[in-house]
Amino acid sequence: MSTGPTAARNLAKKILERRIYRPLFIIDEETCRRGRKPMMLHKGPLVAQFRPKPSETDQEPEEREKASREADTWRHLLGLERRLGAALCPKDDDIDDHHPFIVFCMDERVAYKDPRVLVEVPGHPGGKKPRESGPDSAFLSVPDTKGVLQLLRDFTSDHGVQSQITSMLTNYNTLWKLYVFADWKLVEEHKNNVPAVYAQLVSEVGIEYPVSGMWRDLDRDRINEARLRAAVKEAKKRSVSRASEPRDLMEFLTHPTITGETKGTWRRRLRGLGIISPGEYDRVWRELQPRFAARAPGWDWSAGVVSRNQRDEWKAWILEQLGELAGPAK
Repeated sequence: MSTGPTAARNLAKKILERRIYRPLFIIDEETCRRGRKPMMLHKGPLVAQFRPKPSETDQEPEEREKASREADTWRHLLGLERRLGAALCPKDDDIDDHHPFIVFCMDERVAYKDPRVLVEVPGHPGGKKPRESGPDSAFLSVPDTKGVLQLLRDFTSDHGVQSQITSMLTNYNTLWKLYVFADWKLVEEHKNNVPAVYAQLVSEVGIEYPVSGMWRDLDRDRINEARLRAAVKEAKKRSVSRASEPRDLMEFLTHPTITGETKGTWRRRLRGLGIISPGEYDRVWRELQPRFAARAPGWDWSAGVVSRNQRDEWKAWILEQLGELAGPAK
């Protein structure tokens, strides 16, 4: 216990003392469906952002790329934990050492064992017919549990069985969760800032519907859905917004007088740098603005489209700045 980073030592000490982290916020399938407007948020992008996938030790180019993606995911995950901690204790410069939050995202295929099952389906058009089967049956190789259940549901005429299988498939989907675990002692000491923590989570993930979790067990007079919504609204007001300038990073990057390139092009570039969440967009935009203002004081946003050479110069400069700003906030 005498060596290693302070945060790691403190985390190990909490485990040894049985100071178990509790789920302050929980995001599930229902939250995704109800929590984002105008479009539903799917768990897939959340898994991609917050679920690091171990890579093989092989050093082939493809494996090195996988390892790099895993490292980017870990940086993004740890950055989110640090930013949630800063929202809980904004005046404590050493809050990272106490590691107040742990974010854990389940794999998208949670509870699937993924066997490859050989299923004989009467009357199915296709597949290889076994010798001992009838003329109207066929063998199908189904790669996972969900596929087997869907196949059995579609080909059975028993309505009771169909209903039970549908229920099982629904239950599989509800197993997935994204947790924000919290050091409960720290949360109770700073419970007035829990709405600010939620607002930070919303900016990172995109969820706005109040999520489930043990935040409901805190002071109900001061920690309730209305407070959470108000904190999110206030956080949006504080975000960068000027009437005569682009409202966010993507609008800046695609502005005709800057680069004129599409959002899709810039999203791919940002993703390649590990800048993939709304929270990272906001952070990079805040830190990029003073650099841009120093390089182009008095920039006229209403000017006509500039020359291609000028836009190429801007693009090269912006890519250099984004490379320096990429990664979690310090």
